[in-house]
Amino acid sequence: RTETFYVQNEVLNVPTMHEDGFTGEGIRIAVLDAGFPNVQNNIYLKHIFDDARINMTYDFVHITDNVYAQHNHGARVFSIIASYFDGSFIGPGYGANFDLFITEDADPKSEYRIEEYNWLVAAEKADSAGVDIITTSLGYFEFEDPAMNYQKADLEKEVEKLTHLS
Repeated sequence: RTETFYVQNEVLNVPTMHEDGFTGEGIRIAVLDAGFPNVQNNIYLKHIFDDARINMTYDFVHITDNVYAQHNHGARVFSIIASYFDGSFIGPGYGANFDLFITEDADPKSEYRIEEYNWLVAAEKADSAGVDIITTSLGYFEFEDPAMNYQKADLEKEVEKLTHLS
């Protein structure tokens, strides 16, 4: 909905950011998610494809360069960042270049730790390619095999380790 888009941009102070010249130009963003169906035909993302600002795509789940299928969550995330249409829908990073990676198997019975591996390899690929920002909205806690599940104590130990690194 249009009003939600404007409220979100206002909360994040996106109009001021754009007025100050920050549109994402010169920035490379990798989106790691579950799929990007039909984004290449989305009028709000047309400028990205017209300007050839998709640098790299890869589906780590199905082992193919085609990311324009699967679940639509990645398409939604990508469009929030990159949309631009006649001044009516303007994402905060509409001027950026993008890499689109599928790391999540959207099949509801596919929650296994391999998806964490997919994510890690995609993040490494993005970093090696010179990506400036990696965005993802995936999280793993419970898996199809309960033996793989994380316990709260495991997560607390990891947070403690990270705290000591900083």
